[in-house]
Amino acid sequence: MTTRFCVDRFHWLDHKACSQAFNPEMYEHMKSVNTSAAEQFHAKLKKIREQAGYMRLETFMEYVRHFTYVINVETDNIAYTQAQLK
Repeated sequence: MTTRFCVDRFHWLDHKACSQAFNPEMYEHMKSVNTSAAEQFHAKLKKIREQAGYMRLETFMEYVRHFTYVINVETDNIAYTQAQLK
């Protein structure tokens, strides 16, 4: 398995000193990838930050697991709906 680390497209312009190896545009298979997906997910996680601070670890882990599931279902439903509209 090969692991590659790329900077998301939105922030790439600010990475003047970084090697071109981190530029997602250098890889053909990255052209259609949403390189900002992690940041978009983290923005959604911020919504539960306050509640999570009051949870025990076990509760927190289950809460995050459920929250992630809901986000994935919503994302899948949006993708499915968009595919149906084409």
